[in-house]
Amino acid sequence: MRSLADKGITRAEYPSGRRDNADVCVRRAVLSSVNKSCCDIQLDLAKEIGSRYVEVSSHFGARPSHAQWQGQIYSLVRGDPKYPYFYDATGYGTGEGLGGWNCRHNFFPYFEGIDTPYHTPDFTKNENDEYYALTQKQRGYERAVRDSKRQLAALDGARQSAENPQLRAMLDREFAQHSVTLKNREARLDAFIRDNDLQRDNSRVRVVGFGKSVSQRAVWADKRRPVTLHSDLYHNTEFKPKEYFESKEYKNKFRQFDSDFFSVLARDSVYVSAREAVLNNYGHMSEEVSVISNISGVIKDRQYSNGLSVSFAIPQGKNGAYTVVHNHPNNAPLSIEDIVTASECPSIRTMMAASHDGKIYWLQIGDGKRLDVTNEMLRKKTNEALELKNLWARLISNNGGDFYAALSKLAESYNWKVGVV
Repeated sequence: MRSLADKGITRAEYPSGRRDNADVCVRRAVLSSVNKSCCDIQLDLAKEIGSRYVEVSSHFGARPSHAQWQGQIYSLVRGDPKYPYFYDATGYGTGEGLGGWNCRHNFFPYFEGIDTPYHTPDFTKNENDEYYALTQKQRGYERAVRDSKRQLAALDGARQSAENPQLRAMLDREFAQHSVTLKNREARLDAFIRDNDLQRDNSRVRVVGFGKSVSQRAVWADKRRPVTLHSDLYHNTEFKPKEYFESKEYKNKFRQFDSDFFSVLARDSVYVSAREAVLNNYGHMSEEVSVISNISGVIKDRQYSNGLSVSFAIPQGKNGAYTVVHNHPNNAPLSIEDIVTASECPSIRTMMAASHDGKIYWLQIGDGKRLDVTNEMLRKKTNEALELKNLWARLISNNGGDFYAALSKLAESYNWKVGVV
């Protein structure tokens, strides 16, 4: 594989017109050839010892076409009254059949009346097919990881040879961006394997040219990348039409918030404020925030912005006296600034964000642990604030770019309550 890479051969084209990356072709050719050789040895052995029959192995997660014939006994002689003909039933000797492309099956001599079938599957066809489908999804995640590693290897080579400082800086930025993509893809693969109890195969994510040095630079680039918040990172353009926010369906969403959030009177005020914040900024990347009394529903403060951030006076009052509701035009869940504000101000019971895709995100600090970071520290970019931002970015990356999953993890560690309706 390294020899091919050194010669600049990165892809191969088959007579059928199919094209694959060189590492995929080599892996397929090596594994298939080794297994076919093992099968031929078993065939020679059967002839040598005079065995008329063979038993084919079986394994969980076989491709459906192979699952039809695995774990059964076959005759090496055509016309046997009891067992099917080996070559016709299994397709042995063809690319699609036993011992062909990426096939892991083998077979062994079998003596009728002496041997006991050993490879009969202990699982159903549906169980096999479901597991096979999962492994195919895993292959897709693995391909995505390999693609990212190839891109990083190419970018790293270009960075090393770039003499123009501006070109080098541009390549450095691209390398950092692709490093984030790689870590997100690796996180998705890890989560899929863990959630579905699959087997990890590190050989399937290796790429020639992506050695230890490139890997370390990718990890470092991922860790030191600038931490940007939802206004820069999160882009979701699946907006609901304007009419939706004036519908009963949208209004009824707020009926799910009971007295643990606010009074019935305040609930109507929160709904109207959320609805107006979305409609007033519909089609614009701007925000509107309202501070609402949880008892009377009176709006204590309302502020507007021309961008994806908005400032307002932190309300003073009893613990849990207010709800802060604002819109998120890019449909992001709560941002790190929203989280810090809710933590910093005990008078805020609920921090709420109404996204333009119709979702409503909320956070309650309650009796949970409060952060040691304030908005002032965020503005001054203190070490504590930078550590929190880095933690937030890592949570997003570790959860495959899922901001709400990152928020849920953070809330779990601090004993907060979060939700989305």
